[in-house]
Amino acid sequence: MRGFSSNKDGSESGKPEPAEEETVAVPEPEPVNQHSLPATVVVPENWPKVPILAVSRNPVFPRFIKLVEVSNPHLIDLLRRKVKLNQPYVGIFLKKSDE
Repeated sequence: MRGFSSNKDGSESGKPEPAEEETVAVPEPEPVNQHSLPATVVVPENWPKVPILAVSRNPVFPRFIKLVEVSNPHLIDLLRRKVKLNQPYVGIFLKKSDE
């Protein structure tokens, strides 16, 4: 690449100035997975126990918020322990009837 510039007084010199070398970063190619098999899934030997709640009347849908009141003191303690153990999961099921 050749470039021309003008002098400080505005007149052109006619001599080409050496072009500054531009450095272009070329990204390295991503490594290609040479294995055609999918990654193996490790299945734990001991699954965590998940508390189960039964709700009546209105079902619970994913991404919807519903207030569920828990009155059983044993279940409240269990839920608090699960949160402290970083296992804040509970199974919620809709009862067919209140009986």
